Amino acid sequence: MNDNDLDNLSPAEPFNPESGPEAGLPPNGKPVVAMVFGLVFFIVLIGVIVAGGYYLVSMYSGILKTGVELKPKASAPTIKAEKKPGPRAVSGDYMVLDLYFPSGESLQGERRSVPRASSARDTAAVIVEEFLAGPRGRTGGIIPDKSKLNGVFLGNDSILYIDLSDEFRRNFQGNAMQEYLLLKALHKSLMKNVYQVEGIRLLIDGREVDSVGGHLRVRGLLGEAVASPFREADDG
Repeated sequence: MNDNDLDNLSPAEPFNPESGPEAGLPPNGKPVVAMVFGLVFFIVLIGVIVAGGYYLVSMYSGILKTGVELKPKASAPTIKAEKKPGPRAVSGDYMVLDLYFPSGESLQGERRSVPRASSARDTAAVIVEEFLAGPRGRTGGIIPDKSKLNGVFLGNDSILYIDLSDEFRRNFQGNAMQEYLLLKALHKSLMKNVYQVEGIRLLIDGREVDSVGGHLRVRGLLGEAVASPFREADDG
C-alpha cells in the first residue's frame, strides 16, 4: 500500500448505537425479552394443565357411565317390636283358629275355620263356644256336659273375663290331672288366638270361684293356675 492508497481511505466513522440491528432498544432490552418469553411459557403451561385435567375428568365420567356403580352404605336394620299374631285369615269372611283339647295326659291341637269376628272380644267368644262343643270326631271327652258361655268381657287392663255357666263346674267329673288339662286347654286356646289379651280370669255365673273340680285353685289369673297345676284349692 502506497501513500496514494492511504489518501483514498475515508476516515473511520464513530459507532452509532441507533444505526445497528438493536437500534431503538433501551440499554436493558434483553431482560425484557426474557420476561416476555417466560410469561408466554407460563400461560402455555397453565393451558396444558387445564386441558389435561379436563381430559381426565371426561375419561372418569365415561367410566362411570359404562357400568361402574357407587353403592351407598347399607343402613342399619330396623328392629320392629314383636306383635303377637291374631287368627289367620282364610278369606274375607273366615278366620283360622288353633284350638286345644285334653287327650289322654296331654293336649291335642285342632285347626278350625270359622266365621270372622269383628273384635278381640268376639273372637274370644267364638273360641269358647268352639271349645265347649268339644273336639270333632272324638267322644268321651272331659269337657263338662251342658256347659254354656254366659259372656266375655275385656277389661281396660287387657284381662279377658270368661263367664261360664255353673254346669262347667257341677258337671265336671275327673281327677286333678284332667282338671289341669281342661283348664290348660281353654287357656292355651284363648292365648294362642286372641292377640290383645294379657291374661284370663275364669268366672262361674258372674263370680270368681276357688276351683272347678276341687283340685286346682283358679281364683286369680288362669295362667297362674295352669303354670302351677297342683296348687291346692282353698277348702270350702
